[in-house]
Amino acid sequence: MLLLENLGMIEGQTLWSLWRFAPLLLVLAGIDLIFGRSWPAVGAILGLGLMAAFVLLLAIGPQRGWLPNDSWSSEEAGPPAWLSDLGLRDVKHSNYAVSRDGVEIAEIDLDLGAPPTEVHALDDSDQLIVAEIDHDRDIEFDVSGGDRRHIKLYESPSTGFTLGYRLRSRRLALWDIGLSPEVPIELAIDASSGDVSLDLQDLDVRELSYEASSGELDARLPASIEQIDYDASSGAAQFILAPETETEMHIAMSSGALEIEIDEDSSVEITVEDASSGEIRIAVPDDTEIKVDVRDDSSGEIVLPNHVERLSKDGDDVGVWRTEGYEDARDRVTIVVKEMSSGNLVVETR
Repeated sequence: MLLLENLGMIEGQTLWSLWRFAPLLLVLAGIDLIFGRSWPAVGAILGLGLMAAFVLLLAIGPQRGWLPNDSWSSEEAGPPAWLSDLGLRDVKHSNYAVSRDGVEIAEIDLDLGAPPTEVHALDDSDQLIVAEIDHDRDIEFDVSGGDRRHIKLYESPSTGFTLGYRLRSRRLALWDIGLSPEVPIELAIDASSGDVSLDLQDLDVRELSYEASSGELDARLPASIEQIDYDASSGAAQFILAPETETEMHIAMSSGALEIEIDEDSSVEITVEDASSGEIRIAVPDDTEIKVDVRDDSSGEIVLPNHVERLSKDGDDVGVWRTEGYEDARDRVTIVVKEMSSGNLVVETR
């Protein structure tokens, strides 16, 4: 059912509307128990028929008037009362803001919830941060410090069953976070499993730390970025660096896919601390000088452009590769692989 809802074939709110058919479902379940023991084939047919009727009801019920077809909103009632007694909670909408007056640098820590998150620059605002949050748990918004301001935004730990929140259409829930482009920012994000869009190109972000269990990340970074830390268990991520970027990036990933796009006139040092599996793909301008130092690789594959020459070899994919003009270049890309098991490293020019 969740798969059909995520594919857009059924609406999230219709799932809750089925509670009115609970007595009928109990009757059908009882019939299945009676016939299923004596005639398993009849029981199987009844089960398949019930499932087909269930899906059909979700798909066409709103159009036929059998189920409501209006959208959920944060002000409307959520699950029925008898389900709320089980710990299911409604989704609420909250706003948070902090002025940037007197702030010289900001440390912002975002512990994100399940809905998708968008982080972007504020337009013509005297605020340091403006957050609009859809949530089913209580939100904690801690602010401390003076000219060096510390901000932490997170959901309180869950104490109940949250299936109701999961069953709502994810298109209707969002964490929208705007940050000031006038203040240098050190940004730390724990994304858990939600999808995240970071449009930071117009911000003065100096450091970015990103941790995730799964989900997708699309990050567009400014030239001001000095350090990037990426730690993910799985999922997919894309980092797009601005021209004239000078930064260090540290990567640790268990699986998944990571893409890094480096633009012109940049000096970037990438260190793969640990990559168990998955693929790391790095795209650089075709005139960029490159050095690749692979210190440990079990069964993964190293794929490099043809003009990158191998200088040393200690195994099939362990050694040092370098372009001819690397040593004298100011703008260059350095890649150090400390440990990689079955993952692949692909460097390509564009």
